Amino acid sequence: MLSKREVFETLRRLSDLPLWVAGGVAVDFHVGQWTRDHYDIDLVAFVEDREVLEGELCSRGFELTRDRGWITNWTGGMSLAFEERVDERTGNLVVHDGTDGVIPGIYPGVPGNLDSTRWKTLEGVRFRVASAEDEWVYTMGFRAFRPGAPLRDPQDRQLLETQIENLDALRPRIGLRLPLARSGQIRQRPFAGDIDLVAMQRLASTRWPQGRHPGGLAWSVTTDQVEGLTLFEDGDDLIAFTWREDGMEHTATTPLRHLMRRLATQDVPPPPAGYQVRPVRADETAARVEVHRSSWNPQELPWHPEHRPSYPPDARSGHSLDMYQRVRRAWMYDPAFDLVAVASDGSLAGSCITWLDPRTGVAEIEPLGVVPAHRHRGIAQALCHEATRRVAAAGGRELIIGQWPNPAYPAPAAAYAKAGFEVIQLERSKGQTPGPALP
Repeated sequence: MLSKREVFETLRRLSDLPLWVAGGVAVDFHVGQWTRDHYDIDLVAFVEDREVLEGELCSRGFELTRDRGWITNWTGGMSLAFEERVDERTGNLVVHDGTDGVIPGIYPGVPGNLDSTRWKTLEGVRFRVASAEDEWVYTMGFRAFRPGAPLRDPQDRQLLETQIENLDALRPRIGLRLPLARSGQIRQRPFAGDIDLVAMQRLASTRWPQGRHPGGLAWSVTTDQVEGLTLFEDGDDLIAFTWREDGMEHTATTPLRHLMRRLATQDVPPPPAGYQVRPVRADETAARVEVHRSSWNPQELPWHPEHRPSYPPDARSGHSLDMYQRVRRAWMYDPAFDLVAVASDGSLAGSCITWLDPRTGVAEIEPLGVVPAHRHRGIAQALCHEATRRVAAAGGRELIIGQWPNPAYPAPAAAYAKAGFEVIQLERSKGQTPGPALP
């Protein structure tokens, strides 16, 4: 961890060079106050200045500790990334090597991100600063750049938002990646892990609502509910994908079969007496897995009595700690939206995950479940209400749930309707099996 004195001393030594400060330190410059100590000092420069800058850093007593091509690390807790110039004020980050799990590609900068006239002063230290807009876009799409990485500090996002006039204009840039090369020939291959999931989510986000929401897609993939997942690429550009789920064939643009929706708002009722709804804590991982398993016990799912399937006596939810850890690594997973309902005795009565797509402002609740002993008490509605409030507070505009009024399995849609969700589409494909999947 670097102190304010250490950060300012380094920046003073480098202020005459063609460098821009980025990351958490840039946030402090934008808001005009030192908000916290930082693990490192993120700097950015145009790649055309690389040779001169590296020579200057060495001559000023800094030592190169690591070179990853697009970014270098130096003594003093400093990193220096290089962007390719687009014009006098803008640079694109171009990554050719997937070192440290970074997805290779071209990541366009927000126009004016490296304006040489953007100087900021903080406690007497004057330095060029990368634009607040570029920092916000990078923060919001960080896991689309480095899958599975720790989430960025939410305080940085909140502070940056105080400096930006039009967030909605920036949303289409979140997670934006351009391919390094296209071959003109389509190849297909099987799904290979986290990086592929990000590419699928990115494609789903850009095509929404002509296909699956990227959040529900992530849940299905990370919990092994899909089969035969196949990717189609032109060079390093994903253009389509297909899979089987619930006995049906799907593509990236398979139309929605059913959907309930409501607008996001912070004006929601409190949970029922004796319960609270809050994000899951870091020390509740095992309990979080168990509350999901209990809620999705096949023997106790709320089927209509005349339509209850005959499950094997030993049938149980297949959800596991390993699956949950994979879910938590996915892009658009945010622990602040991983909610649990807590009973008065401290036990977990229900849970849900809300996946907010920052590009579109649309969030999907997937999954939501209530432990049988706590059903019919308004817990599902309470989880939906808290999700609605949090989505609105984060700037989202609406929430969806992939449910519909189903006479064979009526309870979920009825509960969501009580929480303000309305059916907006009802397209049941031929051969669809009614009822829930059992993650």
